[in-house]
Amino acid sequence: MKLSSVIVGFLMLACAGCGQDEAAAVHSSARTVLECKKDDPEVLGSVAPFHFTSSDGRTVTEQDLLGKVWVVDFFFTTCSGPCPRITTQMRALQDDLAGSKVQLVSISVDPATDTPEALRDYAQRVGADTSRWWFLTGDETATFELIRSSFALPVERASEAQIGFQVSHATRLVVVDARGKVRGYYAGETPEGRAMARERAQWLAQHLDS
Repeated sequence: MKLSSVIVGFLMLACAGCGQDEAAAVHSSARTVLECKKDDPEVLGSVAPFHFTSSDGRTVTEQDLLGKVWVVDFFFTTCSGPCPRITTQMRALQDDLAGSKVQLVSISVDPATDTPEALRDYAQRVGADTSRWWFLTGDETATFELIRSSFALPVERASEAQIGFQVSHATRLVVVDARGKVRGYYAGETPEGRAMARERAQWLAQHLDS
């Protein structure tokens, strides 16, 4: 299922690149659709097949996440923009969701730098439990296509930018249900966005047929 043009337009406005602020002016009805309440029936898209390598060297595909509710963010380990703030919220989600069946997933948008070894070191630095929080890397072209088509989020490489700002990407947390359907977008840099993503993911995990 493709996102509507209205929703895509909102996402392009609401998702900032590294070193930029999120746009303040958004349409309230679009925000309601995107920041879905925990029991909202909205289905916003479908995640296409993918192939990544995890920080521990395993191959991870969409099949590994079927049957699981997951929260995904997009980042890179050398980011000097919003990535550390997003990772802070993901780390808090790890604590918030302790004992639940919700999986956390962080996908690198700079795979040339973010090798499995680099991701492993990063995961250790941020205190990640990599059994519950996966760090994934893969082919850049395929990764960018997945982010744009399946998640309808912007991502671009800024080839002449300084280290730390070489990729512009979305700062949203995205909740995906056990069938691989996108079920909500939430502010990835704030406790409020994290709380909404947590509530949505927990509700979906408790109602896997919803």
